Amino acid sequence: MIYKISLAWIQGPDHGVSALVKKVNGKMTGNAHFTDPEPPLADIVSADAVFQVKVAAMAQGGSQATQERDAARAVVVAKVRALILYVEKIALGDPIVMLSAGFDIYSSAHEPATLDTPAIQSAEFGNKGEVILHCGAMGNAVALKVHYRIPGGPWIEGVTSSQARSITQGGLNSGQLYEFQVQAVGTNKQVSDWSDYVSHMAP
Repeated sequence: MIYKISLAWIQGPDHGVSALVKKVNGKMTGNAHFTDPEPPLADIVSADAVFQVKVAAMAQGGSQATQERDAARAVVVAKVRALILYVEKIALGDPIVMLSAGFDIYSSAHEPATLDTPAIQSAEFGNKGEVILHCGAMGNAVALKVHYRIPGGPWIEGVTSSQARSITQGGLNSGQLYEFQVQAVGTNKQVSDWSDYVSHMAP
């Protein structure tokens, strides 16, 4: 199965292009996978700022304003497409790495519209402050997301893993009982229902 970053956003509205730039900038800033983005994220954000000014000016009407908007949009699209090539080169086909950059992805293989709800088969102690969850086969999902909470408290977003048979959730308080649940994620960001939760104390 070959994973690629979706280019569907190119045909979307102006605000969608700017929203993607904001999302990708947030996801890639400080991301250990992408230490030297090309083009630099600051260049893309700067180009998008110009684009947003041209979009606002176009609301006043006039063919020149529209042409300037189109030209500014083309600059942003070209820079983001160049960034996509960089992300795909770094990711080497790993869908988790691609998703961590903030882009949507797709695969060359057909994926059912509905993902099966995963299940946590067992949990065990890891290192201090870590619990290891075992969830069995991935099915047609590309990743599993973990939520955890102190019983009765709000759910906290945990790790995302492509290794369902051994997912390590760290950052836990030693001696505290937690509840864990997982959700399957598909290639086009489809998600399953959350699994039933299991309880386990952090070592």
